[in-house]
Amino acid sequence: MGRITVVNNVTLDGVMQAPARPDEDARGGFTHGGWAVPYQDSVIAKKMGEMMASGNGSLLLGRRTYEDFFSVWPKRANNPYTEVLNKVPKYVASTTLKEPLPWQNSVLLEGDAVDAVTALKRQNDVSIGILGSGELIRSLIQRRRHFQNTSVF
Repeated sequence: MGRITVVNNVTLDGVMQAPARPDEDARGGFTHGGWAVPYQDSVIAKKMGEMMASGNGSLLLGRRTYEDFFSVWPKRANNPYTEVLNKVPKYVASTTLKEPLPWQNSVLLEGDAVDAVTALKRQNDVSIGILGSGELIRSLIQRRRHFQNTSVF
C-alpha cells in the first residue's frame, strides 16, 4: 500500500494560503497572496518536477485546488510541471463538482472524502501526493484514526 505525502508551502506561523499569485486566494481577507514566489528558484522547480515525475503516483486534490490548478497548469509551457500534472491521475474530493471533470486523467471521488481515500488506498498500491488542498488535509488529519490500520500515514 502506498503512502500519502503532502507537499505544501507553510509559514512558521501556519499560513498555508495562496503562495503563488496575489489573487489566488483572498478568503478571509487574506491580502498576502504570492508570498512564496520570492523564495522559489530553478533548483526548487527542478527538484519538484523530478519528484512529481519519478513515481507511480497520483494526486489527491480538494475542489478549490483542482479548479485553480486546472485554470493555470494545462495552459503553461516551458516548465517542469505541466506535462506531469496533465498526465498524472488526479483524484478530486468535492461535494459540488460533477463528472466528467474537465482536466484529463481526473476522477471525482464519491461520498465522504476519508472513506473514498481509504478505498482508493486499498485498491491501488500507488503513492498519493496532495498539493495545496488545506481543507482536505484538515479533514483527513481529523479522522487519521480511520487510517491507522491501513498504513496511509
